[in-house]
Amino acid sequence: MSYDVHLFRFQRGECVDIDAARLMEMIQPLIVWREEEHEYARLRAPDGGEADLYGVGEDAATLLFSRWCFGDICDLTAKLARELDMVIVPPDRPVMIIDERQRAHLPRDMVAEAVVVRAGTDIQRMIDPASLDETAES
Repeated sequence: MSYDVHLFRFQRGECVDIDAARLMEMIQPLIVWREEEHEYARLRAPDGGEADLYGVGEDAATLLFSRWCFGDICDLTAKLARELDMVIVPPDRPVMIIDERQRAHLPRDMVAEAVVVRAGTDIQRMIDPASLDETAES
């Protein structure tokens, strides 16, 4: 699916760096192609789903998932958000937080609309509820 989802880590309303070493540890087994000079990696999840991930560098502050799919990639998105204390920001949906405590650190204009998600299926439900119906039918 051609859809971009950003992940940010906020502290007191400001975007802050993430633990780049921890990020690499988490995604290394899924990397099928990497361009270090562009801070880009192509990932393939166990279910065969793929995604482009930008922001994969030593000074990682934000991540961008592009051309990604539902399933294990959504699960990975939730896991990265949880482990790296990030929030998920789609272009046309509410901000998604993994833990209610993150709400206090969001920029003021994101606080009211933020919703709590716990797993990849929650993210999928927020982005495209009908896709869960299709998955259940398969």
